[in-house]
Amino acid sequence: MSTRAENVGRKGIAVAIIATGLVLLISNIFNIDLFVIEGGWPFFVLLPGLFMLAIAISGDKKLAGFIFPGAIVTGTGAILFVQNLTNHWESWAYVWALYPVFVGLALMFYGNRTENDNSVRTGRTMVVVGMVLLVAFGVFFELIAFNHVDGRLVNAVIAVLMIGGGGFLLLRARNSDPALPRIGKRKNDADIHPELKRKIEEALME
Repeated sequence: MSTRAENVGRKGIAVAIIATGLVLLISNIFNIDLFVIEGGWPFFVLLPGLFMLAIAISGDKKLAGFIFPGAIVTGTGAILFVQNLTNHWESWAYVWALYPVFVGLALMFYGNRTENDNSVRTGRTMVVVGMVLLVAFGVFFELIAFNHVDGRLVNAVIAVLMIGGGGFLLLRARNSDPALPRIGKRKNDADIHPELKRKIEEALME
């Protein structure tokens, strides 16, 4: 990021901080209740995040990096807002899985803005993984753990998930190991060492 872009970003963050401080100061002097709306305090987390998102989206590609802190801060503010309204703070047990989604979306935006296909692909993968984790852990905690289901059932579910996950990792490791033949694939003549192939042809000719 160039010096000019850094200066613009710093000014933007400084303005957001000053504006928030002025609001707090005015509310204190004039005794204005900022929390009249129930669950309003997470807006103090949301606003800086939204400001950084605005910088990333409205600026040129040199400022696209602001999408990362903007996505994380805005996402955190949104989570806090919902949790504060519902008073369901124990949902942190699984909503942490949204952070790969936030970062993945930021990577996709950054990759599109900077024309980096690898960032787009990585971001898309992170979004999918994060959503799968969110659904899996959300179902587990909301339907089993938070409802005080029999501990033996919980242990059984965890064991099955561990066995399935371990088997998946082993399969991926086997398929990615160049020293092992791939499942369902046979070696063809192109896989034979050239010298060995020559000797076989000479032996056949004799």
